[in-house]
Amino acid sequence: MASSVQQQWQSRQQGRRLAAFAATGAALIPLTVLLLRPSIYWPGPRAALWVFLATFGAFLGALLWFAGLVGRAQRQAKPSAADIIRHWEAEEQRFSALRERAVGDHQAAEEYLRELQPLIEEVQLMLSAGDEAYAPLNLEAELARLRQDLDWAKRQVGRGAA
Repeated sequence: MASSVQQQWQSRQQGRRLAAFAATGAALIPLTVLLLRPSIYWPGPRAALWVFLATFGAFLGALLWFAGLVGRAQRQAKPSAADIIRHWEAEEQRFSALRERAVGDHQAAEEYLRELQPLIEEVQLMLSAGDEAYAPLNLEAELARLRQDLDWAKRQVGRGAA
């Protein structure tokens, strides 16, 4: 997420947005004070009060812009359920093809075996997270199937070595 915030911060469009938020804040705070006419004790010159209010407004505008930037980066950093499912389906197709090759090819069986263990660990991590986004994946059934495949792949590799 930090790199996403940094990338957005560096774009020209975000620079213009920051300037717009700061300028809006710098104009709105003094304008609000003029319209509402609250009793403000200010020991210094009146012009210094307006400079202070404009500076404070610009700061609040920039703070609001930055909060939006961080919020946007957080939303972009977390994949949607649809993205998770698409990724899972693509991996499933790739693993199915590799498993089919592993039936008769010793090297493919070794590759399948190497790739299964990290996948099993990933599924276990997803299960432990308990995130609702993973609900459509039926992770318990997937984990059981992957463990069966792991045993199968070990037998295939053992047969190739014999």
